[in-house]
Amino acid sequence: MPALMPVPAVSVIIPVYNVRPWLGECFESLRRQTIGMENIEIIAVDDRSTDGGWEELQRLAEDFPQLTVDRLAANSGGPGAPRNRGLDKATGTFVFFLDPDDYLGDEALERMVATAERVPSDVVVGKIVTPEGQVDRAPKSMFARTVDKVDLYDSKVFNSLGPWKLFRRSLIEDHAIRFPEGVPRREDGPFTSRCFLKARAISIIADYDCYYLRTRPDGSNATSQRPDYPALLTIADDLIDAVFEHLPPGPERDYLIRRHVRIAIMSAFKGWWLANLSPEEQRQTFDQAHAMLDRCLTDGVLAGLEPVWRLRSSLVARNEFDAFMKALPVTFQAEPSAVVEDGRVYIPFSYFRDPELAIPDSVYEVTDRLRVQHSLDGLTWGHDGLHVRGAASIAHLADREASVRLLLRERTTKAAVAVPATAAATATGEPATFEAHIDLATADGGAPLPAGMWDISVEATAEGVTREARLGSRRDEAIGTDPASHAVAHHPGTEVVATTYFSRYGNLGIDVGERTHTSFPQPRLASLRSSTTGLRLDVDYPDASDAGLSAEIRLVRDSTTRSVPTEVTADGSGLRLSAALALPVLRLRPGVWDARVLITSGDLRREVVLKDGKGKPVRVNVLPKWGALRGRLGK
Repeated sequence: MPALMPVPAVSVIIPVYNVRPWLGECFESLRRQTIGMENIEIIAVDDRSTDGGWEELQRLAEDFPQLTVDRLAANSGGPGAPRNRGLDKATGTFVFFLDPDDYLGDEALERMVATAERVPSDVVVGKIVTPEGQVDRAPKSMFARTVDKVDLYDSKVFNSLGPWKLFRRSLIEDHAIRFPEGVPRREDGPFTSRCFLKARAISIIADYDCYYLRTRPDGSNATSQRPDYPALLTIADDLIDAVFEHLPPGPERDYLIRRHVRIAIMSAFKGWWLANLSPEEQRQTFDQAHAMLDRCLTDGVLAGLEPVWRLRSSLVARNEFDAFMKALPVTFQAEPSAVVEDGRVYIPFSYFRDPELAIPDSVYEVTDRLRVQHSLDGLTWGHDGLHVRGAASIAHLADREASVRLLLRERTTKAAVAVPATAAATATGEPATFEAHIDLATADGGAPLPAGMWDISVEATAEGVTREARLGSRRDEAIGTDPASHAVAHHPGTEVVATTYFSRYGNLGIDVGERTHTSFPQPRLASLRSSTTGLRLDVDYPDASDAGLSAEIRLVRDSTTRSVPTEVTADGSGLRLSAALALPVLRLRPGVWDARVLITSGDLRREVVLKDGKGKPVRVNVLPKWGALRGRLGK
């Protein structure tokens, strides 16, 4: 009986048509895969290339034992048929679709397969990027962070329906999923969307560049060619079918259909469509779109669209061809100034409150979509508190006079403090600039700001409409992201250490009283040696990055403090503090004294309890006779 061949981890399927100049780089990226060529099966299917691509594949097959080549009997008109042929031949646990003019990052397959096996997930979306110096057409919205199990209905992953992903082959075969054939563009959408909808789990890898999506210098990518509108809208209809097959009516279906309305259907109606199609072709395209929107444009879908998309799609759904043709060019122009009535905000595009068409105000309303446009442009500490500079306005109302203030909210107590800001108008449409001063001694209605973790938001008000947003995620690159601690005036005659910091999402906060952020690292006892004639302490301080830092060792008992002459030396890992006392020590009363370290850096001055390697306080016992010393550790 012949030996069974091991199942490859991944089958890489490559559809080939007139891409000979790029085949070499594509295959070399496969050779470099850290998963190992023994774990890869390559299947390249030629769609009757006329540039010598088939002959090049045959030559590559001699160099790549893992490569199987095949050729269709006639040109199929799109990559769907070659990919389907590859699927029929695939034996790997997973399948990856690689276009021959693109290439992979060296660790791409290893990372994606490892993620799929660990989670386990049926689809892994690796980060897609564009090679340096080329027109960037890579999707970005879904790659904010790496996620093991992404929620299809609360993420941007459905925005990317390209095939350049890792799929579990059993998912594809169990549900008999295949690509539409004979379509030059967007044939990947129905395939990928069905895989997404059937997948048990979808993972995203955002911390490694997995796939390099090339833009060909000769503009020969399929997405650069003249659109075949009837074919594209047929694909859009298939996309809608895929969602309808899987989901009943409701918010989840509306969320996915909204993507198809905006990207697959209404994106056809652009300037090129207006300028190059005959009136008959335009009407044919419009009628196709109308038939689709008539069955899928629910109120829920419409509500989630931007006003300009709402108007366009509403006119198509209502079969208002003439009105659509008049309104479409206007919607490409600058947005008209908003109308504000009783706290509601509308964008008066064409036919706003037109008595003949009677389009509902809801199509034009943006009240629930208003957001604060903001930036953090300056952040400086002084002894009188924190000075903040930035810009803020409400989207769609940036041309109106606005007032701005900062809002501080304590995370635990939920206490809120408002800090006024001075706002100045800028160019029309640009957010108003503002300056604010957070005086920790008086911020809470004239009283000191209590200790705690305070989140900072910016609030803008224009024409009676108020919105707020966390401040800091959009900031000047000169503003450092490391926590910055300063001693500032607080209660009368006292100071408090306050630290500005940015959260994992880039939002600004203030830690008042070192609740989480300590201004100095903890010094640790390196050695303590005592005898009847003297005492020596060696202390390691782990941070030597601050050239202006000074430190001394102190002994403290009750209200009495004695400074010990301290020698400070630097090494590669920090500072070594050394202090010695010789007997007799007449100024030390008998009893137990706490060892502490006084650290000074700029306006910060802190006395820290000295601890040993186990975290226990270091104490010195002064015996009555001759002031003899004995070091000890205690609670």
